[in-house]
Amino acid sequence: MPSITIRIDNDTADKIDRLADAMDRSRAWIAGAALKRYLQDESRWLADIQAGMAELDRGEGIPHQDVMAEIRAKIDAHNAKSGR
Repeated sequence: MPSITIRIDNDTADKIDRLADAMDRSRAWIAGAALKRYLQDESRWLADIQAGMAELDRGEGIPHQDVMAEIRAKIDAHNAKSGR
């Protein structure tokens, strides 16, 4: 199994140690689980960004000015109902 070495600040090391103790796990297990979760989250975020960019490339986006006009209309309607 490959291994890596990272440098972390004392506060992060303390948090890892406390979590490892509470879970009866090793530092390596905690770091590996955290890294795995980070990579899953970042990969999902990147895939969403890439999907959005592909939608825009296909002309499926909504122009910014149209979105802002709709938001302004909703705010104005809300303000009119609430007497503002």
